Formats: sequence, structure tokens, C-alpha cells
Amino acid sequence: IMPDEINRLVLENDVSFLLDLTHAKITAEYHGWDIHEYIRNLPLDRVIEIHINGSGYDKDGFPQDTHQSMEDEDYSLLEWVLKYTNPKIVTLEYNGIESESNETIICSLRKQLNEIQNICNFSET
Repeated sequence: IMPDEINRLVLENDVSFLLDLTHAKITAEYHGWDIHEYIRNLPLDRVIEIHINGSGYDKDGFPQDTHQSMEDEDYSLLEWVLKYTNPKIVTLEYNGIESESNETIICSLRKQLNEIQNICNFSET
């Protein structure tokens, strides 16, 4: 989780980096770090893929990668990180939550994919 270690591993092994924004957000929140500062210290020049989705909390209030619908803060974080990266792929990791109907999941999936596409297309210009 420490940016120095991640940078070392990526550089020493001359590999690309998959940035999971939700994992980064949860890591930063759990440790009390600023999410933007945390991400800025990762090997952003090596990012080839970004994973994004909404997050939540478990029954004890612990941050959790729930793969739920993205919220405004998630879209904003994606838009921000695309200013510092040039990924080949942006992947939405969404599967709805247990209480959502199939119709709700399909509608949410369309909304999220459209918003992500708009953000990605805008960042290319």
C-alpha cells in the first residue's frame, strides 16, 4: 500500500501498473491520508489500466470495495486522475447490490458507462 514500495516494485521489474481507484480511495481513507496526495505518489506514468466503481462500508463502518454504483466523488476522482495518466483501458467493476432489481442494475450500468465514456472522451481532447 505504500507508494514508495509500489514505485520500487514497478520500476525494478519494468512493469505497467493497474490503478484501482476504489482500492486507493479505501486505503487512503483507512489510513487518514489525502486521496489525491496518495495517488500522486504512485507510478502514474506506468498506469495502463484503471478500475473504478462505487464503494461503501461494512456493518462495522469499515470502508469496503462493494462494487456498487459510482457516486459524484468517484466520477470526480476518475476525471482528476486522467489528467495525470494515459490508460489504455478504464474498467467499470459494477455488479449492483443485493437489494437492487435487475432493472435498476441495468439502468445504473447504462448511466455509469455513459458518464465514464464522457469523462474519458473529454480527457482525450
